Amino acid sequence: MPDIDYGEILEALNDKVDLDGSWSFPSASYDDLTLGSSGATYTAPADGYFAINKTAGSSNLYLTMSNNSNNMETGNLYAATGQFRCYIPAKKGDKVAVYYTMTGTTNMFRFIYAQKTN
Repeated sequence: MPDIDYGEILEALNDKVDLDGSWSFPSASYDDLTLGSSGATYTAPADGYFAINKTAGSSNLYLTMSNNSNNMETGNLYAATGQFRCYIPAKKGDKVAVYYTMTGTTNMFRFIYAQKTN
């Protein structure tokens, strides 16, 4: 199982999230999830981040995560072959959908809890 690079998460989210105190950094706590079919929706159990690492089975495939609760989208990774990572922040109760055509192995799909600020 690959290690999570929190710096990479923050860099990927830099344009998407205002880190003015309304969002907390990722913690070391997470729950592994099972990736359903494309379009499946997942509910955030707390404030945190959905993260996925998937291998593209061939070229011209995509993976997108969409937070339907706040109209945020990340991904759109039109791929050659190789591993691709995608992260999206979510507040407790947000609904996040994962859309993909990548046919390769799902190396990791998890919910990473945000650090407690108090």
